[in-house]
Amino acid sequence: MIEHLTGKVFSRLPGSIIIDVNGVGYGVEMPLSALCEAPPPGQSISVWIDTYVREDALRLFGFLTFEDRQAFMMLRSVSGIGPRIALAILSTLDARTLRQTVLQNRIGLLESVPGIGRRTAEKLILDLKPKMEKLSFAAPTITAINYGDSALARPYSASLAADGLDQDADQLDAVVSDVRSALTNLGYKDKEINPILAGIIRDADSNTKKEFQLVLKSALKSLRDGMSAGT
Repeated sequence: MIEHLTGKVFSRLPGSIIIDVNGVGYGVEMPLSALCEAPPPGQSISVWIDTYVREDALRLFGFLTFEDRQAFMMLRSVSGIGPRIALAILSTLDARTLRQTVLQNRIGLLESVPGIGRRTAEKLILDLKPKMEKLSFAAPTITAINYGDSALARPYSASLAADGLDQDADQLDAVVSDVRSALTNLGYKDKEINPILAGIIRDADSNTKKEFQLVLKSALKSLRDGMSAGT
């Protein structure tokens, strides 16, 4: 059983990263909130791992904190909650916020997550409340290691602008496409994504528009604010 991995980020993709551990590349799916904090390719990272094994699949899910992994495993223990929905929840609600949401019976907030209806939200709160009451935040935490001032560095797609070519428009298109793909994979619809991305592109400065992590972080904040406003 893989409990955690330490290595270098080989590549960053919408919804996942590839971690190079002594020459072996591990594809690790992560909540989008964690991807916002992940270091750029070539830098070191350590993540807690939950291994998902089925007859036709073996998937690794990575988390920057021990408690986020605990929360992910608790979510998956609820009948009808698979990895995609669990990732969608933790992409907008970290473990501490999820715990408060469950203990405070904030059904409307959970309903705002793609794939969760009223009955599923009620079931989540019912099943998770006794577990969340025991969720400890005193466990050791592993976070991304020593990536200094480059924490929000250019995405993997920014390499398209190599060789001194002016490809700002193409780069922006690539960033927006990557963010759209990441949100779509979690179950968000175009009608939710399009206004958010349009607003970010309109209001952000030119540097922000080029950064996958900055655009993604802004999009998640907008989604989170919209979820809170709807409760």
